[in-house]
Amino acid sequence: MKQLLFLLYLTLFFQVEAQVYKDDSNCSATIKQTMKASSSYPGRQGYGVVNFDINTDGSVLNLKAVDSQCAISRNGDGSILFKRCPFFKLSSFAAGRYLKFSPPKNKDGISCMVKNQQHVFTYHKYRVRFDNPMEFLLTEDFPNFLDRDDTNKLQEPLFQNIPNPDAVQPPEPISPPGSSNMPPNG
Repeated sequence: MKQLLFLLYLTLFFQVEAQVYKDDSNCSATIKQTMKASSSYPGRQGYGVVNFDINTDGSVLNLKAVDSQCAISRNGDGSILFKRCPFFKLSSFAAGRYLKFSPPKNKDGISCMVKNQQHVFTYHKYRVRFDNPMEFLLTEDFPNFLDRDDTNKLQEPLFQNIPNPDAVQPPEPISPPGSSNMPPNG
């Protein structure tokens, strides 16, 4: 009975998708489980980034929270302006501990470790689904958003989207896409 409840818990709170993580040595693993990260700062939006290695059994090793960015406003082109903040590092690290992967294999099917991987956890203030998980609904967007016809997007997502590592990779240093007037992080 306890096992059944545990499986139900995993089904409700963890998302399973066939996302592949691989490194330069052609060692790859498929993500099997991730936790929907939650922050103790519900008024803040943004993302946290964790780095890790994937052990031969699919568990996470050397987990480190490496960045936390808050969505603060929009640029002139409508893209989100981010600013470095401390709010998402701890919860991203905590959620990163629950990442699980298939046992990594190289192209010859030999067991290996996947090194130096990143995962982005997003934190949204409003319960709105976007196709791009790095998009946010800001407070000043609300009047225009409610006037739209597709208000069916205002719903509680059951699971957090796992960003595609090929599509959502924060640049080094992390700055919002399309902005060149970002003050240096310090």
